[in-house]
Amino acid sequence: MLPFAPILSLAKRKSWIWWIAILLFLPLSNGMTQEDAGRERHTAEDKLSELERNSERLLAKLNALEGKPIAPAPVVPLNASKIIHEDTMHPAIRKVLEASAEEDRMGNYILPFIAMVFPGDVRYSTTTGSSEIESNMGYQFGIAYGKRWGNWTGDLSMSFAQNGYESLVHSNPLAIRIPVSGESELFELGCSFGYIKRLGFDGWIHSGVGVGWGMRKDAPILHFPTGLMRSLEESKSSLLTYEVFSGFGYALSDSTHARLTYRYKRLGENGKYGPLWNHFLEFGIGSDF
Repeated sequence: MLPFAPILSLAKRKSWIWWIAILLFLPLSNGMTQEDAGRERHTAEDKLSELERNSERLLAKLNALEGKPIAPAPVVPLNASKIIHEDTMHPAIRKVLEASAEEDRMGNYILPFIAMVFPGDVRYSTTTGSSEIESNMGYQFGIAYGKRWGNWTGDLSMSFAQNGYESLVHSNPLAIRIPVSGESELFELGCSFGYIKRLGFDGWIHSGVGVGWGMRKDAPILHFPTGLMRSLEESKSSLLTYEVFSGFGYALSDSTHARLTYRYKRLGENGKYGPLWNHFLEFGIGSDF
């Protein structure tokens, strides 16, 4: 057995060397793991601190808009879900995000628009009586400049509208219906004031009232069955307009929005032509700045 003694002694010494190496490596690896965990913890704490600061600034802006005292935003725990759905969102966080969206869309805007016009019938009065001139559908186009103050808006607009005529009907039920051609035109400068109610982060409904000054022109032409044509008295005069409106809006981006609006507008008398009650269905895409 003596010849194998050196070999066994060397094996035992190497075994002890491995055990010593393992015991020395375990504390070192544990220290590296703790250092990595500490680094990750500091990174997460820095992100949380930045989120808290941003939330506090947004909440402070919201409170300033509503005239309330500034209060700190709630702290979001680290184990919170990364994806926060709108229906499960904390009310305070929802309020902060809505305040941010509201602030992004405050300020001025320019809105080009077009509209379909559905005019009412026109009463044409003479010394011998009055008749009704039935109108056809028309169009309108224009541009508006507006400004928002919180949930309130104000617009200044310039537009041109035109529609045609269909027929003239006498008050006498036995009278015949006479075809009519020609146009009714309106150039208008108006201003309106409205209120906005938000629908989520990007949508809203708006309604309000408006008043304007316009130049109205009526020039109908009668077409008799015999082929003869007769122009009724052409009239052009300035007048006041009044309207109520309501509609929907949606933010297409941070600097662009679209609006669909219904307007019910009254036009004043134009000489022998009575007042008009017109319906407008208006669509526009505007730029916010």
